[in-house]
Amino acid sequence: MPPTDGLWSFQGAGDVGRVAVMLGPTELRGGSTVLTRTVEAIETGPLGREVRSRLDTAVVHLDLLPSFADARSRPSGIALLATEPAAAYTITPRVLIAAYVRCLDAGAPVIRYLRRDERGHVAVDAMLRRETESRDE
Repeated sequence: MPPTDGLWSFQGAGDVGRVAVMLGPTELRGGSTVLTRTVEAIETGPLGREVRSRLDTAVVHLDLLPSFADARSRPSGIALLATEPAAAYTITPRVLIAAYVRCLDAGAPVIRYLRRDERGHVAVDAMLRRETESRDE
């Protein structure tokens, strides 16, 4: 199920400082049968390095991702098998946002932010919680 629109965030430690993702409402553009939405992400590292990604025509698709636990505990530079299905929005070739129904520990809705490095290995993997409520709720 695609995630609800609004602002989602993660405050981390170590290599990841903060990740914020804004999901716009879904839109059906004239003459199309595909729902799209604007998705924007900002990742700020502990030294102030920013990674910004935006796509105004994001379309949800099925993707296979490495499991979250494996990606978090992996040794640096080790490729992981993508075995976990998820509804995802690919923002850039290296950044995607995936929908998860429940958080691994608290049962709250979350989305997953996954950024790969230039070799395709997982560089940042974080679960984000919603900060704003949807207009429909």
